[in-house]
Amino acid sequence: MTVKKEILLALFLPAVIIGKITRWNFSGNLVENAIGRVYLNEILYGTPSFTLWDFSASSATSDNVVFLYKFLTFFGPNTYNEFEVLITVVFNLLLFALLLRLKDEISLALFIFSLVSIALLNMFSFTLGKEPVQMLLFACLFYILKVGVYKEKRAVLIIVSIVAIFVLFLRAYYVYLIVFFLTMQSVTSLKKELGSARWIIMLALSAFVFFCVLKISAIFAPDVYSTLQYLRSARRVDTHAWNTAIQPFFSSSGVTDISLTLEFIGVVFRLLMPLELITVSTRVSVFLKIMFILYQLFVTVVVFVNMKRFNCLPKEKRTALNLFLAFLMMSAVFEPDFGSFVRHESVCLPILLLIFDTSDTENYTWIGE
Repeated sequence: MTVKKEILLALFLPAVIIGKITRWNFSGNLVENAIGRVYLNEILYGTPSFTLWDFSASSATSDNVVFLYKFLTFFGPNTYNEFEVLITVVFNLLLFALLLRLKDEISLALFIFSLVSIALLNMFSFTLGKEPVQMLLFACLFYILKVGVYKEKRAVLIIVSIVAIFVLFLRAYYVYLIVFFLTMQSVTSLKKELGSARWIIMLALSAFVFFCVLKISAIFAPDVYSTLQYLRSARRVDTHAWNTAIQPFFSSSGVTDISLTLEFIGVVFRLLMPLELITVSTRVSVFLKIMFILYQLFVTVVVFVNMKRFNCLPKEKRTALNLFLAFLMMSAVFEPDFGSFVRHESVCLPILLLIFDTSDTENYTWIGE
């Protein structure tokens, strides 16, 4: 079943409004505790600089984001609300432009997913925070895969180069996106006959890569090693009051390289299927928990379907799938809670649009059908 793209575009503004109404009326302390309120004074009165930063410099990413948002003062915003309105307008226009690149007839799954994502982005991401800047990265990757003339090796080189620039100036830990993406590309270039075994190899190799990073950083970058130990430890969860914290399973009683690697593998599956949120007692409303779960399961099902049909996908879509899987692996290293993952995953929408889009696979014979 297909839906005309014009219907999606007509419902764009209502979805934006629903997202904003939900954000400001039904999201608890989401607005009051927004990190943008911390940025605001520095944006208005400070003199932030734009500099390179390293993995352990946790404040530098905020400095660079503040530097970029400083340019928005040209348009005259003076309050948190005014900045959010301006960012909402700018990034919804960008999102609308991305949707215009879709085919005239889109699948029902893509239609529903797009509408839900529009609302979700306006609830959690189109605010005075880091997420809008992150979405610029994925919009660039969308353009490379969707609009540009695709040459696989050249596209991979351009993707890695763009992410590397993002790593240098904004989020150093996105270097893991590069590492895992190259891992995905190498595994998925193996023989087609491997079938489902390809994904088992991919997960095992990703875990091995993570284990090697731990060992190498322990020798050459102790600060990085300490950070990686802390990220998946019970100490981190106990220090913060996250509403949907990802409680450690394997490293709850002690952090070792083996337990961290097992934790990494476990979190991959927990992020894909966050059913445990049903039983978690948090301050998050039941409505938001159900929304998180349904949204993620929707993404997971479509990703799994594409993994099953991987040999039949066009090269652009294979690369998009590998990018998302690399993002998932990176998130399994760093994400502290399920809510943060859904928020950060929402800015991957440009890549997810390619994964959900079936218009370029109509002439392919699906495996197993």
